[in-house]
This record gives sequence, C-alpha cells and structure tokens, in this order.
Amino acid sequence: MTATAMPRHPVSLSSSSSIRRTPAADVGRRSRRAHACVVGALTAGFAALYAAYLLTLHVTMRDGMMDVAEFDQAISGYAHFSAPHSPFVGLPTVGGSGALQLSDHFTPLLAVLAPLYWIHDGPETLLVGTAVLAALPIIPIWIFARRAFGPSRSATVAAYLIAFGYGLSWPLQMALAFEFHEVFLAMPVMAWMIERAQAGRARQAALISLLLLGVKDDMGFVVAVFGGYLATKDVSLRTLWSFVLTARESPVAALRVAMRADRRPFLAMIPLGLGAVALVNKVLLPAFGGSPTRNFTYGQFGNTPEHALIGMLTHPAVVALNLITPTTKLATLCMLLCPVLGLCLCSPITLLAVPLLLERLLSTNELYWGMSLHYNAFLAPILFCGGIDGAARVARASARRGDAPTGIRRRTVRSAPIILASWTALFGCLAPFPLSQMLSPTFGHTSSADTTAARAALAHVPSGTLVAAANNLGPQLLSRDRVIMWTYPHDRDYPEAPWVIADVQRPSRPFTSIAAQTADVRLLLTQHYKIVFEDDGYVVLRQE
Repeated sequence: MTATAMPRHPVSLSSSSSIRRTPAADVGRRSRRAHACVVGALTAGFAALYAAYLLTLHVTMRDGMMDVAEFDQAISGYAHFSAPHSPFVGLPTVGGSGALQLSDHFTPLLAVLAPLYWIHDGPETLLVGTAVLAALPIIPIWIFARRAFGPSRSATVAAYLIAFGYGLSWPLQMALAFEFHEVFLAMPVMAWMIERAQAGRARQAALISLLLLGVKDDMGFVVAVFGGYLATKDVSLRTLWSFVLTARESPVAALRVAMRADRRPFLAMIPLGLGAVALVNKVLLPAFGGSPTRNFTYGQFGNTPEHALIGMLTHPAVVALNLITPTTKLATLCMLLCPVLGLCLCSPITLLAVPLLLERLLSTNELYWGMSLHYNAFLAPILFCGGIDGAARVARASARRGDAPTGIRRRTVRSAPIILASWTALFGCLAPFPLSQMLSPTFGHTSSADTTAARAALAHVPSGTLVAAANNLGPQLLSRDRVIMWTYPHDRDYPEAPWVIADVQRPSRPFTSIAAQTADVRLLLTQHYKIVFEDDGYVVLRQE
C-alpha cells in the first residue's frame, strides 16, 4: 500500500493570506485613526472654548434676549411635546402661552435640540448646544481640505491649519457674540453637504441640503443653487458653452441633454428650493400667525415682492449700484474674502453664497450690510470650502504648466494650499474679534458692583410670573419665568406685565438711549407700577 500525499489547499491558503493585514495596511489604518482622534480633539477643544465664552457671557450678564429668549422658549416647548410657543415673539394676553416661534422664522429643525432640554430646561443648555453646533463644521472642512490638497504631509498640515483657522474665523466669532441664531443649525449642514458633493456622493449631498429648508425662511435659495451645482459640477466650461450653443440652435435637444436621468434629481432641487421659499413666506408664516411681508425690505424696487423682482430685472444698473453703496457693503465683502485670500473666487462652490449676499446687500435693512452681527456666518462654510477648492485649482493649474520656466512665482502658485492655510490660521489668531475678549483678566469677573446689584434685583422677581425684562437681565429669568422684552416698539404684541425689571444706567435694546429708558420707568410709575427695588441703575417694578 502506498502512502497518499496530502493534497494542498491553495484556495484556503489564498483566502487566509487575503485577510492577513499587511504592514502598509496597518500603517494606513493607524494613520486614519490618529487623524480621527486629532480632528475630534480639535473639534471638542473649540466646542469647549465656545461654551466657555458663551457661558461666561451668561454668568456675567453680558448676553441678551435676542435671540436667546425666542429660541430657548421654543425649544422648551418642543421638549415638553407641545408647540414652540414663545412669549418673546408675541403675547396677546397675560395668561397666554405666547405666539408660535414659527410665525417669526420657519425653523422646525430647532426640535433636534429638544432632548438636551430634558437634562436642563434653561438657556445654559442652548448655549452649550450652540457651542457644539458651531464646532461641528470643523470635521467636514478638514476632510474637504485634505481630500482637495492630496495625501502629502504638507497637505495634511494645511488641512489642520485651515480647520483651526475656521474655528477662529471672524464671521463665526461675530455669530457667537450674538449667542444663538438659526445660523448655527445651517453651518454644519452646509459644510457636510459640500463635503459629500466633493466626495462624489451627490445624492447624499442633496438629501443633506434639504435640511436647510427647516432652518430659515430663505434657505430654499441655497438649496436651489446647490441643485444646479450638483447637476453641473463635473461639467467643464467648454461643455457648458457647447450646451449653450446647442440650446440656441435646438432647444429641444438641449432640454433632452439637460434632463438626463442622472441630473434630474438635482435639477428638481431648483424648483423645490424656490417653491419652498414661496410656500414658507406666503403660506406657512401667515398660517402660524406671522406676516407674509415681514421679511420684505426691498421697497426701493417695488411695493410687493413680485413688483420688486420685476424692478430688479428691469433696472440692472440700479441693482449694481445698490450692491456696492454705501461703502459698508464693500468693506464687508472685502473682509469676507480676506480669510481665504480671495481664492474662493476661483471655485464654483462660492456660487452658493450669491443668493444670500444679494438678499442682504439689496435690502434696506442696514443691519444686513455690516460685520457686527451673525449674518456673515451663513457664508463661512461656503467661502472656506470655496477657498480650499480655489487654492487646489490654482495649484493644479500650475502643475499642468510644468514645462514653463520655474521660479519664485511658480513655486508660490504651487504652494497656494499651504500659503492659504497658514494665512487663514494666522488671521484667525491675530484679528481682534470677540473671542479675544477671553484674554482679558476681567472677562470672567462675577463679583463686580453692577453684577451684584443685578443679582439682587433678579432675586426680587418671583418665579412663575410674567416679567418684562431689560435685555441683559432677561436670560437669567428664562428657566423660571415667562419673559418678554422690556418695551418692544416694532411688531411684538405685548401686554402690561405684572413685573418689570429695568435698567436706567446701561444701554438696553431696543431703546435708543438711556434717557429713553429712564423716561419709560417714569411712565410706568404713572401707570400703577411701584418700585420694589432700586440699586446701581437696576429698577424692579411691580404692578399694583
């Protein structure tokens, strides 16, 4: 009997070797894990920094009712499984729940913050949530930058520097100084949808962008432009020009090309976004108790939105003049370009910012024109991603011309990513914007005379009552009282509150002067109110 050799099992050996991790794979896996940890730590660090800044403003009574009161009251309503009522938005009767926040701005996405209010129902929770939302875009911006610049070590360093620079960017800092606004819901959505588009996940990007429709009344414009961007982002300028020529000769053939099956979902976002703007402003806001013309500030072009649009289209010279005058608008535009060295102008991503800029610069509302409020933060993720993409395009264009003579200029162009990143980080560190206040030794002091007097004044207001509060004192009462603004001369419908806590020594919005604040207190004393506490300018009045 002869021995039979044991058969070999090449398939088995092959399959076992296929799952064996190679050293290169291990290194790549460890590298990805390390980057994830570092980016996560950077994001958490900025979230902690923002939270410390916001909570310090709150503790030292330097925050305000706008828009903390409105959104705190609305989110508290969601957290209690009821409608988002907000006395700050409007309160027709003393015993009422308040107007719906949705009548002021259409922001149902606020409900995502409601679970946090199950932990603590108060403005402190909103401020911590704001800090986290503000830091979240750092993650997709880092991913976007590293993918755009390539896998080299210098590109990775550039991605970190840009993420750091974004965390200190001036539009973000100005928004943080305002404490809370819908913009903090919009920024992470914008950053992730742009990153997903860059990754080639266009359908994911489209779905993410639809979240913007639940952020603010005008975000449908961004969704519409983003749909056009997704439909054409892989199309060259030469192809687009050929399409235009085809459309002139044969509109039907051009339409057939445009409505190709893979483009239809993205092209559908254009009417969807524009339709959402019309639906929200014409139907939903009035249905919730708001005005369909509340956000209309374009009376110089026409008396109605429709007439204003016609006026803009028929008078382009007037539109162009309105875009750059007064000079405040030009200063804002220059400052928006400054953190990214204007490289965003080399990227089609920047087109997403166009409707938001037109909406602001053509408005008669002067608050939209400058740098002091939160409105520029809507543009930050767009312009940063546009700047990254623009720098990468400049570097690629330089590399394609490698046969040209080399020199300092060419090396500079090829180094556009690292130059942009270094400048962005440096600009964020050196610019004197709100976070720099934290370097002051007196920033967190809570034992000053005015703070002590303010706390004493607040202690005289009972819990569970309706209070008309000065701007900087109202947030302290939100977790225990129903709070409205002390005098609001615009479109709020406020009753006489049983309690008023006023300030006649420090400016308090919406009053235009301290003299007006003092005059209002004197008026209250003639209307059955009695002073129960007065110290360091703080006055507590009770209705008799």
